[in-house]
Amino acid sequence: MRRAISESVSLAVIASALLALVVSIRPGDRDLALDLYVLVVGALAMLAVARVARVARESQTGRSRFDEALAAEPTAPERPPDLVRLEREVALSVARAFDLHFRLRPALREIAVHRLLARRGIDLHERPEAARAALGEPAWELLREDRPAPEDRMGPGLPLDELRRVVDTLERV
Repeated sequence: MRRAISESVSLAVIASALLALVVSIRPGDRDLALDLYVLVVGALAMLAVARVARVARESQTGRSRFDEALAAEPTAPERPPDLVRLEREVALSVARAFDLHFRLRPALREIAVHRLLARRGIDLHERPEAARAALGEPAWELLREDRPAPEDRMGPGLPLDELRRVVDTLERV
């Protein structure tokens, strides 16, 4: 801190010497020289205050904000909201037939529509028999458009191993 102050004082002394030199060489420009001198000394004073504040702050924490930012622990990445929602729908779909039919099934059907069209050129809506052949019976039974809603909405959903087979089928399409 003392070093910052002594450097600023040294520069102010040099500025004062330059002012005296300019005033002695060009006495007619004394007002302009004084204006410039005041600006230079003011800037030096602001610089000294900033340096003293920085030194005082670093002495309190031991590190600069830059060093603290570098040393900060990276935060764990947040899970995408869509993934969290889909995981919740899977859990609910295993438990209840309602959630399977009205929550998870539309998402799986959308995946099937996209994959069949992109990878096999099969439009699920226009060529349901070709889609049935590509998906196989277990997946088709779950994803067909005319699948009736469950009579017992609170009944059990699809067992997890069967759901896993359907998802594996969709991945292979």
